[in-house]
Amino acid sequence: MVAISGPVARSFAGSSELTLEQLRDAPIHWPRPSVLDASLKAIEGVGPRLAEAAAEAGISSIGDLLLRFPHSHRDRTIVPVSSLEPGKQASIKVEVLADARRPFRKRGLSILTVKVGDETGHIRATWFNQPWLTPKLTAGTRLLLTGSKDKRGFRVSEYEFAESEGEGRGAPPPGWVFRPESRPADRESGRGEKEDAAASEGHPDPPSRRLTPVHPATEQLKAARIRQWVEQAMAWVGNVLEPLPAELQTRRELAGAADAVKAMHFPERPEDVEQARERLAFEELFLYQAILATRKRTHRASRPAPRFGKPGESVARWIESLPFEPTRDQRKAFEEIDADLDSGEPMQRLLMGEVGSGKTVVALYSMLRALEAGYQAVLMAPTETLAEQHAVTLGKLLAEEATPFALLTGATPAARRKEALDRLASGELRCVIGPNGAGKTTFISMISGHLRPTAGTIWYRGEPITQLPVPARARRGIGRKFQTPSVFDNQSVHENAELAVLAAARRPGDVGARIAEVLELVRLEDQAATLARNLSHGQRQWLEIGLLLANEAKLLLLDEPTAGMTAEETAATGELVRQLIAELQVSAIIIEHDINFIRRLRAPITVMHLGRVLVEGPFDEIERNAEVREVYLGVEA
Repeated sequence: MVAISGPVARSFAGSSELTLEQLRDAPIHWPRPSVLDASLKAIEGVGPRLAEAAAEAGISSIGDLLLRFPHSHRDRTIVPVSSLEPGKQASIKVEVLADARRPFRKRGLSILTVKVGDETGHIRATWFNQPWLTPKLTAGTRLLLTGSKDKRGFRVSEYEFAESEGEGRGAPPPGWVFRPESRPADRESGRGEKEDAAASEGHPDPPSRRLTPVHPATEQLKAARIRQWVEQAMAWVGNVLEPLPAELQTRRELAGAADAVKAMHFPERPEDVEQARERLAFEELFLYQAILATRKRTHRASRPAPRFGKPGESVARWIESLPFEPTRDQRKAFEEIDADLDSGEPMQRLLMGEVGSGKTVVALYSMLRALEAGYQAVLMAPTETLAEQHAVTLGKLLAEEATPFALLTGATPAARRKEALDRLASGELRCVIGPNGAGKTTFISMISGHLRPTAGTIWYRGEPITQLPVPARARRGIGRKFQTPSVFDNQSVHENAELAVLAAARRPGDVGARIAEVLELVRLEDQAATLARNLSHGQRQWLEIGLLLANEAKLLLLDEPTAGMTAEETAATGELVRQLIAELQVSAIIIEHDINFIRRLRAPITVMHLGRVLVEGPFDEIERNAEVREVYLGVEA
């Protein structure tokens, strides 16, 4: 793929201009995506221990490695030694002016210094805890150093050795060979010196680049090592599958998938990274939309819907009976819904509007259309409280038409529920209102005491607690976290925690230590002085969990703890909950719909649907269940 800039054609992520002859003679490559499934051990220098560490980081194959994009790039433009500024990161190309002396130790650190310089001046370079470099830093050795100037001289953070002329390891002159700076950490992770030597022996390391990628790393897997692996994996990048049609690529002026992946790792210019990111983001959104469109078309074709025809007299009478005139937008929504209901295909419509804009009226119009056509209708609400509010609203809007309906929630008495269900089955009752949950919120409300069960007994630690009020259950260690964090926004994190600790009847001398302990547990010790309203959504959720712990909660009832969180916050919350369960031996009942979060917990799972239990067991068994795959994972069995 080439990028067109005016009349000049150049290779994507490259600086050379391409002639017409070069474009005509360009080799044709047929990708083989299957080779990207090869194990990471195909990379030279990857032994069993490093492969295991990489697998824990989500890198198991060559394809995984190529898609491990860097989070940033460091600009290593070479500057003269004489222009170095204190404290500012820079890269210098120098020569060792005198053999390095034996390192000395100070405060537990091994410090190695050597005099280096270029044609503009000289400076003393310093390495910490890397004594093995001593015999390699001899006079005349050429180096590329990255670091910053300080009072000792130049503190090295990254370094590269130059190839000696005539060695011929395959790098173009002058070839700069990268050497990772983190061998102590490698040994700590179980990688021995012999494996390190085998990793580098005979392998041509990459030449220096101005823009150096910084890949997401782990404690066992350093960014420098991932960069070395990606350099080798570039030999396979041409096998990345191109999912976009050629016509679309040309019309949108998009680079090829393989070129975009290469530019994400090793761009020639900063703008190449942005172009590559836009290309890959477009691909992701395009494929997502294509999947949704295909699923929608298949769904409509396989499940034809009845045709309702035109609105009848009963709907017209209801509109006339309204105490207000429907707005222009409401009438437009009526017309579009009428078209959907008479199309012969299932209606899938999202109605958006501000609070009080009349969405309920439009929803009720759709329900009356179904009733008029001889069908039944249900209005589902996110919560029982909202369902009750809708019931009041519908009672007012349907007063003139006297359309019977029933409200069914977890609090509905058994006798009334049975009567309503019997009337629904017979067709006598044609309209019902209720919460759309599977009973999960009702279940957790009954445990916390916010809702009384109509039948049965709740036992906790060998004690029946069915009749106990919320405060009494809290004193027994039952703590509930709601979907929306209930914290004091105008109080600091520390003040919120202090109130919770004091409520647990702590002795004054213990309060400070307990607050510090709780904030450390929920990873908010650095935000102690921050007002709660200034926390991120995830941090507010963690704070509420901390307040439950401050109240000595032994059973955490977490109602959708990751609602509204970013992917990073969701991952951190999963680790937090697992830590609390493992270290504090706290029990938890978690109501959650985020599949990735559930997978991270590695806990026994109960899946409910329409008020009944579908399946119970570990995640791998749950994931294989046909009904769970279709209802919750969106995969046809």
